[in-house]
Amino acid sequence: MVGLKYLKPLLKQNQHCYQIIKQTSGEKIETLLTISCFTAEQLIKSMLRIPVPSDGLSELDYTKLSQFDIPEPGNGFRSEINNSVIMAFDDEQEAIEYAHLIDEYTELLSDQESEEFLIAADIIKAIGDDEFVQAYIQS
Repeated sequence: MVGLKYLKPLLKQNQHCYQIIKQTSGEKIETLLTISCFTAEQLIKSMLRIPVPSDGLSELDYTKLSQFDIPEPGNGFRSEINNSVIMAFDDEQEAIEYAHLIDEYTELLSDQESEEFLIAADIIKAIGDDEFVQAYIQS
């Protein structure tokens, strides 16, 4: 398509970058601007990371979590060195939406004293207790 502009992801010297591309004619492609370059480590650090305390009702750790089919947050669960669970989100809004999803998920569980229900409750509590999520809600 002549004159088409779009964002193109690329890997450049171990950095994730995006280019604004303009296809001017036929196969000729022109790079207008390279923007937003981050290393993979910077991308991970820039996410909202919310820990699920291991001293909650479920005494959750990553090993226990992997035994259940609880829906994952947008950027997944991560395990820390001590086997604790970290949830990763793009932003606070995504974390809030995930908490609502988990709340709906708990309604499908028949046993409100099951490990799975307690894990879900700890996940919802961790999101609600997060200082960044609280600031976002109040703004």
